[in-house]
Amino acid sequence: MSSTRSVMWCRPGPRLPIRQVIFTGNQRLSSPNLNKQMRDTRPESFWNRRGSYIPEGLSADLERLDRYYQSAGYAAVSIRKPEISVRTFQSRKWFPLPRKTREREGLMIRIPINEGSLFQLASVRIEGEAKAAASEIAALTESLQVPRPYDSSLLESIRQKMVAALGRSGYAFAQVRLDRGVHEPYKIAAVYRIDAGGPFVVGQIRFEGNRRLPDKFLRRELATLEGDLFDSAKLDESLDRLNRSSLVKELQRADSEPTVAHPLRP
Repeated sequence: MSSTRSVMWCRPGPRLPIRQVIFTGNQRLSSPNLNKQMRDTRPESFWNRRGSYIPEGLSADLERLDRYYQSAGYAAVSIRKPEISVRTFQSRKWFPLPRKTREREGLMIRIPINEGSLFQLASVRIEGEAKAAASEIAALTESLQVPRPYDSSLLESIRQKMVAALGRSGYAFAQVRLDRGVHEPYKIAAVYRIDAGGPFVVGQIRFEGNRRLPDKFLRRELATLEGDLFDSAKLDESLDRLNRSSLVKELQRADSEPTVAHPLRP
């Protein structure tokens, strides 16, 4: 049996900048406000010379658009696949002759949106045991004061504060899941499901990658020590003090997440 070899010659076309981004179907939220959410997908301008089309950037911008709508109460918003086309645009050329126009090709990105209806947050409840952080978490839940306009970013902010409250009470690996469901037309019921786990103590503190300074100079900047009950607020304070000490390069929370610990026995 004989075989053949195929060779394909590809010739890339011109690299075209974004000239226009338009939204269709948006009736309640204005296009200028939607454009502010487009951080990576912007038309070429005096301030944005490149105006490059990057698929990953467009995907990130669409996610930001969805979060923006969700935060404004549109829980059922649908942002459809963008349509990208090559168009000819008229532009002004100021040099060497003022106000002279010319035709230039560029990309037009059209983003169809189905906004849906406004939703209301009708109820919020807690499932699971918050243990030592119960009073703080109850206060966070009551601060929502339902019924109120639905705002997904507010609900997520409360969830993060619940995780932080559990962390300050020693629950280093606590998880809080936020579930949302429609139980009446245009009304959302939110449920925070808490899995606190057990409280942890700080078993050992190590500084990895430190070859220049004795550990004692770094330890004196810490707000927590071995044997203390884990406290996420003290961990954040320790990172802040280390960063302000100029002894190390800037540290982030991800650089110091606990990996091995021993739970306290009840």
